[in-house]
Amino acid sequence: MWMIKVRLKLFLALLLLVSLAMPVVADEVDDLILDLKYGLPDVREEAADALGEIGDSKAVDPLIEGNVFYFELP
Repeated sequence: MWMIKVRLKLFLALLLLVSLAMPVVADEVDDLILDLKYGLPDVREEAADALGEIGDSKAVDPLIEGNVFYFELP
């Protein structure tokens, strides 16, 4: 019985940590989208790279609207 209580406490602690981390990622994505729209060219490039790594679907339209496409030529 005590093992179930320990597992439940661990699960709840993990759930709390995940729920606390989610708004931070959402805020970061919003900040990066603002950098993408209003930043200098080098800031926009870094924001586009970061948004690509995060993979949030909110960034798709701003990336397309901003025509932020970077190609590496061989």
